[in-house]
Amino acid sequence: MKKKNTKFILVIMILIIAAYVGWQAYSLFLQKDISNQYKKADMFYNKGNFEKSKTIYTDLLNKSQKYKFTSEEKQAELVYRLAICNKKMGNLKNAETLLNRIADQFKNSKYIDEMLLELGELAQTKDDLKKAELLYDRILNEYPKSNIFYNALHAKARVYKQQNKLLNALSLLERVTLESDNTGLKNTAYKEIGDINVQLIFSPIPTKDSVIYKVKAGDSITIIAKQFNTTVDLIIKSNKLKDTVIRPEKRLKITSGAGFTIEVYTKSNKLVLKNNGKLVKTYTVATGAHNSTPLGNFKIVNKLKNPTWYTAGAVVSADSPKNVLGNRWMGITEKGYGIHGTTDPESIGKQSTEGCVRMYNKDVEELFDLVPVGTPVTIKKVKFEARSTKYETISNDQNTNN
Repeated sequence: MKKKNTKFILVIMILIIAAYVGWQAYSLFLQKDISNQYKKADMFYNKGNFEKSKTIYTDLLNKSQKYKFTSEEKQAELVYRLAICNKKMGNLKNAETLLNRIADQFKNSKYIDEMLLELGELAQTKDDLKKAELLYDRILNEYPKSNIFYNALHAKARVYKQQNKLLNALSLLERVTLESDNTGLKNTAYKEIGDINVQLIFSPIPTKDSVIYKVKAGDSITIIAKQFNTTVDLIIKSNKLKDTVIRPEKRLKITSGAGFTIEVYTKSNKLVLKNNGKLVKTYTVATGAHNSTPLGNFKIVNKLKNPTWYTAGAVVSADSPKNVLGNRWMGITEKGYGIHGTTDPESIGKQSTEGCVRMYNKDVEELFDLVPVGTPVTIKKVKFEARSTKYETISNDQNTNN
């Protein structure tokens, strides 16, 4: 009887050991398979194939919950990746549900700050600006050492811009340019500062470079524009006038054009607009192929809307698709050369012209309305580095936003 019991116990032990070894082998196989799936999903994710990565991440999340083989942090990562996949695919409701799941289920996850940023961006897409601002503030107040702190600062600036709180937006964007180490984010902030600077000039908000002028009897917009060396279009836009009719005693915001200067950097194909030495905005342009753009100091001598193009042996009308000048022309003192629009937007950012400075049509329209005839233009064969130049707002800090 004793021998039978010993034999039975031995068999049981062998079975237990075999089961343990088998489970260990299966676990190793499962972990290897899961590891391969992770790599595959991450590969699709990084390549922007969010549909395939979503399918694999969903399977991995289900397995992790069933077999308990991953940590809570890894599960939080899977939920976050799934949320991003859904967001990229346009499934915003699913993305929001998954992001909220991180907040509810993984409160100590390292993805909390990123979850807050994504939820803020989703709130912005729904124009729920108050909620978005609260979410960004949580990151700024609770996670000051987060890797995405300046992303949250930039996102809050965009909320302010949507609320037309332009001065507040500028303040945050300047912090991004001065404090962040993220080059891509800084360059985006530089561009947005330039856009807001121009928006301020075109708005009724007073700035350091503007005055309030009370219209006198006998005044016209043309007379006032000449008096302050500015453009009629700028006066109309910055005062939201419907036409050129003005009446005595009316108060107008006037930004003198005397302080505007233009610098063109042919090596980096950039045009820089300054006002009284302060950088206002940088535009990407096309310059002359084979360094054919003239270098030196010039002035704008004429301005034309919808210009006719006079080329060798032909006169090309303004409405012709063959007119390479686009919708605006600003001639400089070097005869035959100028700053103009384009019918070939893909050429912008390259050295591709016959010597002129070519701009996107929307950009040249903006510049055309800002600068008067006589504006100095300096063209240099050097690179312009945005990071080495501090953008300065042209706003009057004592004014409130509206």
